[in-house]
Amino acid sequence: MDAVADRIEPWRADWRVLIAEGAILILAGVYLLVYGQRAEFLLGLAAAAALLIDGLRRWVLAFRQLSRGRPRDLTLTRGAIGIVVGALVLTLSILGQITVVGIRIAIGTGGLAYGLLGIVLAAPAIRSRQANWIAVAFDGLLVAVAILLLYRVATADSIAGLLTVTAWLVIGCGIAIAVVGVMRRPGHPGPGGPSSAGVSSS
Repeated sequence: MDAVADRIEPWRADWRVLIAEGAILILAGVYLLVYGQRAEFLLGLAAAAALLIDGLRRWVLAFRQLSRGRPRDLTLTRGAIGIVVGALVLTLSILGQITVVGIRIAIGTGGLAYGLLGIVLAAPAIRSRQANWIAVAFDGLLVAVAILLLYRVATADSIAGLLTVTAWLVIGCGIAIAVVGVMRRPGHPGPGGPSSAGVSSS
């Protein structure tokens, strides 16, 4: 089941998908820089949808492991956080009952818990130096963005530069994903390319 989970993680997707994801994140970060709060609201909804989908996926994987006698309580807890936060934000948005400040609070709190639990779950692999470092980096990025969102709430938007920092974090994440995608192109000498697997035409 762990192998199945690894294969369907976003950062293990086809190189074209990775480049597309990176481009979308870069455009989203630029949009956030240009349009401010309106963009933040839309990106918050996108983050809520991502938490909901990933939370559901983790619940399915965790319940399958439970059926095989391998309890994954923290995985279930993490999945539940993603489902609750994602569904709450999306539902309130459809009903028109949430503001950009409400989204900051929900995504900030939920994202912080979600990212920290991801790091805790990866701790044994980190200690043995067998961790998926890209996954750990994404959880760390989620924690950083969540802290920025909560700080924006606590300071009542008194520090406008935080929005810019958040936007550049999103752009940087997009660039990193796109670079991984480019390195995985067939024929590329980097990781994932034929040359890295020892394939030679001679």
